[in-house]
Amino acid sequence: MKAPLTSPVLTGTPTAPTAAAGDASLKLANTSFVQAAIAAVPGRLIGVQVFSVPGTSTYTPTPGTASVIVESVGGGGGSGGVPATGAGQNALAGCGGNGAYAKSSSRPVLPA
Repeated sequence: MKAPLTSPVLTGTPTAPTAAAGDASLKLANTSFVQAAIAAVPGRLIGVQVFSVPGTSTYTPTPGTASVIVESVGGGGGSGGVPATGAGQNALAGCGGNGAYAKSSSRPVLPA
């Protein structure tokens, strides 16, 4: 039994030849082709780590790390205390403090 040429439904583990690097045609791209294309692109993000609790984590560079980008975000502060108001009264308070944002880029110190 063969699948129809239009809209075939493939079963099992179908295979395909691996296209040449840089092939931008409409050929089928198998996983080997895709993995090679991703590995050939410098500067991709790998080993992304998120630390949400201050002081509880230490960054360890992934082998082959060329540079590190660190982004820090701090939440804003609350507004000043405002006493409760009664009927016919209004209250006004200053806004809360702005949050903070910082971004830096560095090259890790590699062991000698």
